[in-house]
Amino acid sequence: MMLEIWLPCLFLLGLASMGLCFLFMKACEIIYSRFNDDLSNFHSCTTANLDVSGHPQFPRPLRILLVEDDAGIRGGLNRLVNGLGHRTHITQNIREALDLAIVGNQTFDLLLSDICLPDGDGRELLGCLSDTGHRPWRVIAMSGRCSTEDLARSRTAGFDQHLLKPVSAAIFEAILREVAEEAPPWKPEKYWV
Repeated sequence: MMLEIWLPCLFLLGLASMGLCFLFMKACEIIYSRFNDDLSNFHSCTTANLDVSGHPQFPRPLRILLVEDDAGIRGGLNRLVNGLGHRTHITQNIREALDLAIVGNQTFDLLLSDICLPDGDGRELLGCLSDTGHRPWRVIAMSGRCSTEDLARSRTAGFDQHLLKPVSAAIFEAILREVAEEAPPWKPEKYWV
């Protein structure tokens, strides 16, 4: 089945190299739509799982505290999370995260925290949030390191999961879906400040 799709595309790719890009794009679009049903298993979400705006449906939007010092990763995760209909509060370090959660008295469903932050360790952040009664319902560590020792330290600190960066969008979406399905109901007056 896949060969039936790609052979015409390869032929049309030859046409595209001769300056017929529009024809190539239209032909591939027609070929793709013809086999769309057969290929739906290869996609992370099908149209049956999308709302009217084209975004994946979630039981409810999550309030997420994202603590990441890398601007590229921070921006990418923010776009993904907001694109899925969740609300992200972004901080770049422990001090900003604690100010937002404790001083601002904010409640979050999920903490996504880098482990290596400019002013300390993500595990320290989780300890402070837990000690003050501001621990989010689910907490996930993110790091460029994922040794057995790193995983053990994250688990000991209280993280539910430890993800190796960069995290694929499909995996991240599946994690958010799981959190949204299992999260306890919230009170709007407490969450949507």
